[in-house]
Amino acid sequence: MNLTYETHHSIKIDNGKISVIGTNNRTVYMDFINAFSGNDDQKIHLFNDKYEELELNRNVDWIGDLMEVPINSKYSRQLIKQITENLTDNEMNELHEINRKLYTLVQKSLFMVDLPLKVTPNDDLKNTFKYANVHFDSLALNNPYDKLSSIIKLHLECHDLSIIGLTNASHYLDGKQITEIESLCNSSGISLIMLEFNNISDRKLYPNCLFNYIDRDFVDWY
Repeated sequence: MNLTYETHHSIKIDNGKISVIGTNNRTVYMDFINAFSGNDDQKIHLFNDKYEELELNRNVDWIGDLMEVPINSKYSRQLIKQITENLTDNEMNELHEINRKLYTLVQKSLFMVDLPLKVTPNDDLKNTFKYANVHFDSLALNNPYDKLSSIIKLHLECHDLSIIGLTNASHYLDGKQITEIESLCNSSGISLIMLEFNNISDRKLYPNCLFNYIDRDFVDWY
């Protein structure tokens, strides 16, 4: 894939690779954030290898600041859908049986109330997992490396091939951790965009990544 930014060289996005977009130009930085956030799609465009334009919001999973993203609420529906679709027949039958017992007990308890109340059984197992409050371990959410690793693994589990996009990764991850994330992307086939407000000398933090830089004077460095 290729990401284009008007008047600048295209930015290559390879499967299983990290593409770093660095800049110390506030206008450039905000242009990318606005585009990835869905607020402005005029300047930045995404194309596949056949030069067909792709919708940014459908093909880039924009996280933004790694430690600010509410990972549980953002991914809970996608995660529960994947879990329920991979249940075995025995697991589904067992859960349905437990569900029926639960609704029966609730209905019995309503007989104690002198009101015309009834329950409406729902066989959608997604609701069962929502009721069970499936969520990420809080320790994984407090550790930036574990949080990003979990998001990449979730994409893999859910067969979600959209590009993960985030900013300020270097605020939370050191060079060794970035290298380990690059290795995880490579083994999973998940692509990652790191948007960074930094100096071109910081490229040493990303030795195995596709590094792209636009300086304060709008000059490209690759």
